Amino acid sequence: MAIKCQHDFRLYDPFFKQKSLKWRCASYAVISSIIAFGNLALWLYASSRQVKNGHIFQDLVMNRPKGQPLITVSNHNSTVDDPLLWTALGFSVVRNPWRCRWSLGAKEVCFSKPSHATFFELGRVIPTVRGDGIHQEAVDEAILLLNRGDWVHVFPEGRVNEHPKTGLLPFRWGVGRMIMESNPPPIVLPIYMHGFEDLVPFRAPYYPRFIDLVRITVGDPLDGQELRTRGPFTYDKRFTRSRITNILRKQIDQLRAETIKDLKEPISMK
Repeated sequence: MAIKCQHDFRLYDPFFKQKSLKWRCASYAVISSIIAFGNLALWLYASSRQVKNGHIFQDLVMNRPKGQPLITVSNHNSTVDDPLLWTALGFSVVRNPWRCRWSLGAKEVCFSKPSHATFFELGRVIPTVRGDGIHQEAVDEAILLLNRGDWVHVFPEGRVNEHPKTGLLPFRWGVGRMIMESNPPPIVLPIYMHGFEDLVPFRAPYYPRFIDLVRITVGDPLDGQELRTRGPFTYDKRFTRSRITNILRKQIDQLRAETIKDLKEPISMK
């Protein structure tokens, strides 16, 4: 019997342990397959893979205290950013798939067909409606997940950056709302990715190319409570969301500059 999925679902009961055994097994298979595919793709097509400060990323995903929410934020240069980013964790998350991330995906792309909707729900993707703003159901669900101590990944640019060499796109405020409203405050981890846009280009043909290097640069963890209170006090939530989002954009832009510098002056990776 096929796994059924609600295509306009709300995640009233979004956690693996509270879903059916069949759903949990299918989701485990999807997550494991995605991680295996990502590692195989990089092994076949990338001459070198570098992960700077990967131990920080892995420790926060696998060893943070129970109930502590985690938000990872990164640039978005390629349609394969999401599956390939998690290769930085190796296969450790496969042994404990309940630790795997939730992510937000465009509903008109990821949930356009029943087969797509089933696959992406099993892969822990929340359907997001572009243009519906930061108070839509997808952001509500992400906050619910964070309140339970889960990990949510966000691409604040909101879409693939077709011209990454010119810099980051403006960041959307949804991630600012997540940081403001999740309880307890989340740990926020900025990440910058380089080279995935050359592996699978944004424009057709979409087949993988052989490339010399992909690089993942992990920044320092940020305290969500400190992000909320940094800067002058204000009751204006819009101002606070904007300020938090701008801080994150500066953090990832610094990682971008660091990555460019390191590629010119190679250093050892950890």
